[in-house]
Amino acid sequence: MHKLRQPWQVHGEIHDVPAMHNHYVDEAYRRGPGLQLMIKSLANDYGVLAPGCEPKVGDIYRKLRRYTEIQGTWFRTVRRPIHTMIKFGLEKWWPQPMRTRWIQLPTTQGSFQFTTAPDAELLQSLVESYAVHAAVFDVKQHYTPDGLTWRFFSPVGPQHVLVHHRAANGMLNFLIVSIGQHRGVTLARIVEGAFTPEAFPGLHEAAQTVLRMNHVDVVATFTADPVLKNSLETLGLKAIPAPPQTFVYFASPVELTRVRLNGAAGDFGLDAIPRTWQ
Repeated sequence: MHKLRQPWQVHGEIHDVPAMHNHYVDEAYRRGPGLQLMIKSLANDYGVLAPGCEPKVGDIYRKLRRYTEIQGTWFRTVRRPIHTMIKFGLEKWWPQPMRTRWIQLPTTQGSFQFTTAPDAELLQSLVESYAVHAAVFDVKQHYTPDGLTWRFFSPVGPQHVLVHHRAANGMLNFLIVSIGQHRGVTLARIVEGAFTPEAFPGLHEAAQTVLRMNHVDVVATFTADPVLKNSLETLGLKAIPAPPQTFVYFASPVELTRVRLNGAAGDFGLDAIPRTWQ
């Protein structure tokens, strides 16, 4: 059983919380022995995130002690419908080894900047910005400069683009976007961010420039962050109906009224790991 452990801040305390994804168990066994295997393997953890649960699995979690459903929202935009259908069909009927397409970046776009390898000063600014914007939430991820590098910007890890803009008060607004290959198409995900409502439209438009340069076919975003959800909806994006369900488990009771989690809390974006075969 694979555990993607990441530090969370839960009511002021730091804990490692693994994410559980049922595709680590053969599909034929996900509802029986495989589910029991996952539950057993996580029995000694302080907390667990279980995103992307199909309804039958969700029904099981609801019956288990201390598994609580949280509001997860899923957005999906097909940017190039014809290309996507052709590429998806070719992958289904004539699968080919997946080749890494290294990310292309613009130099700047107005006051917005782009990088896949932030330096130490910029990493520290990301940590500080996240802490300020997430301060009102009780359950959230906990970032350090080393943690950000490990999760998003390692040379051997998934490819992520940092889109950022420094406000007049010195605070950084940013989005982190993964770009990789999934089922034959080029897929992007907004996996993390911290920003003011005023800065978000410009950040999002700057990210679109990166997506166009890299011929992204589909953008898929999971969020349990009300700020990102509301910001995307303000731009007119529609959440998918009847989305997969998201659950969290804690070994002891935890108040879950103010939760801020994005795709980075799970394995979302790992499809951007550089590779030359599937």
